[in-house]
Amino acid sequence: MHATASDDGTARLWETDADRAARDVCALAFPAITPADWRHYLPGPAYRPPC
Repeated sequence: MHATASDDGTARLWETDADRAARDVCALAFPAITPADWRHYLPGPAYRPPC
């Protein structure tokens, strides 16, 4: 994990482990992309949900 700070006094922690960050994003992403949405927004590749 890395920490940053700004002039306004804000401090943030950033996850830098890619696998853990992906797990965190997938745990928060709701609803999961449906096959219909996949075809609409990503018409080329076959349906393969990211999480």
